[in-house]
Amino acid sequence: MLSAALLIATPVGIGVAAAQIDAGFLAPVTDLKETTTYLSSENATAVSLALTPPEPNGGPGITLIFRARFNGRNADPDRLAGIVVRAHYRLYSDDRVRSFQALGTTHRLHMNLDAANGPGISLDFFPTNWGYGGFAPPGDEIPVAYFAVTVDDLRALALATSVSGNVLWTDFTMTSAELDALRTFTKRVSPALRRSP
Repeated sequence: MLSAALLIATPVGIGVAAAQIDAGFLAPVTDLKETTTYLSSENATAVSLALTPPEPNGGPGITLIFRARFNGRNADPDRLAGIVVRAHYRLYSDDRVRSFQALGTTHRLHMNLDAANGPGISLDFFPTNWGYGGFAPPGDEIPVAYFAVTVDDLRALALATSVSGNVLWTDFTMTSAELDALRTFTKRVSPALRRSP
């Protein structure tokens, strides 16, 4: 009886969670998820594709988020402003101690295209920006790096039948579903090829 009286007397809103802080890089990322966001403060539209390729040994690996930005309210390939790839660990994917010294020797994003069928093509990207994200004890922060990508880089990736690589001292191999999603993303964000007469 007393507990029922307490429930009735409890003001609405007590015990209800307030607005949460964005988890940022600690938020779970769904593989193959594509999002479109209008950024009103910048009058720009961003189209993102999240890929979470596994490590070759079966570990959860890293997150690669391809993001194309367009001027204006629509994802119009003729108004493409730039493409970046954001790379960071998937949550709980790595138990190694993370430190500036370790990250300092492995800034680049390296990708091998069709290397299983011969020498293939190697693409190397160097970060335009990098740092640490998330709330974690010192030495266990999640490193994150951003890489500028050209439309030609995307088109080369879209033509590949296999893509493997390394970033933030973690190996990865893209699945066939991820390569298909990257092809679709490339078609959506790439301006039409202009042929000279």
